[in-house]
Amino acid sequence: MVNKGVLIFLLVTIITLSFVSASLETSFSEVEDYIGQYDSGNITAPQLIVYIDYSQNKMYESLGGERQIKELEVKKFFDKVDNSKNKGNFMGFEYQKVFTTKDFQIIFYAYPFVSHDRSYYESKEELENSYYIDYNLYSSKSSGNSFSLNFNNFVLDLKNSLNKEDFDYEGLKNNFSELRNSFQKSSSCEDTLKDLGFVEYKKDYPSEQKNFYYNISEVKDKNCWQDNVCEPKCEIKKDCFNPGNKCEQKEVCDQSCKDVFNESSNETNQVCSEECKLKEVCENSTEQCNEYEDCHDECSSKERCDEFTSGEIKLEATCDKDFSNLNLNSWGNFEKYQGFNEGGWNCQ
Repeated sequence: MVNKGVLIFLLVTIITLSFVSASLETSFSEVEDYIGQYDSGNITAPQLIVYIDYSQNKMYESLGGERQIKELEVKKFFDKVDNSKNKGNFMGFEYQKVFTTKDFQIIFYAYPFVSHDRSYYESKEELENSYYIDYNLYSSKSSGNSFSLNFNNFVLDLKNSLNKEDFDYEGLKNNFSELRNSFQKSSSCEDTLKDLGFVEYKKDYPSEQKNFYYNISEVKDKNCWQDNVCEPKCEIKKDCFNPGNKCEQKEVCDQSCKDVFNESSNETNQVCSEECKLKEVCENSTEQCNEYEDCHDECSSKERCDEFTSGEIKLEATCDKDFSNLNLNSWGNFEKYQGFNEGGWNCQ
């Protein structure tokens, strides 16, 4: 009788390995597609690097954030490295996968997964044949476009340092100095910059000199204040009044009758007469109303904000018929990089 726990373990293992294999295969398939787009000129080298980073991160996310991959899966897509002939392998990678573009090589490495926490020692047997994957860029021997490769590596290192307090400032500065010297020797300044993704500044006046920029990062800030905002508001109102009673003098007549005895006829007759006199007569008046439009300003407090750039770092380049130059423009939050422009000139 087969133990149910063993069956469940085998089923989970098979599903997990299949999922890892599919993730690696999908990731490398995407890399090949991106390289094809780069070689055909549809994307630039910096865009290619961003896409490869995205594909690699997506692969690890599909594995639930785990950065360890079993050796069995690595062997399906990577080539074994003979470290006895590779004395320059200080990082200790054991497998590699090489992709070649028209300008440079992208080499993925599989490094032994090493952890030194408690979980590592409790499951050492399970982890010792696991690997994590990373990649690097190398200039192709047949390619003369080493500047493009060095530029992309510098930009990646620069972006990675932006949010760090402690990084190899001098090393990064030296890399930029070498980049500047190499750029000064470029025979195709404008084409090189456009291939790297630089944008040309608009000219205020005609000149042979062309200026370009390449944005690295910027910081936005807001300046906010309370503003009193007023808007007209109109409503219909009534104005009512009572004009009071209307009185006037009128002649009012009253009939007065009395009995008169006639002795000759021995009869009593009623004799009436009308008496008139002036009397004040008043009539009650009704309330009168007039409608009118009452307009006034209704005001309230409203927050208003102006957005502005409080920090910026970018590369700026100049192309002239006799001279090419590359500088790093930084201020605000990125002021610490201003020293990169010091030195680095090659006047030979």
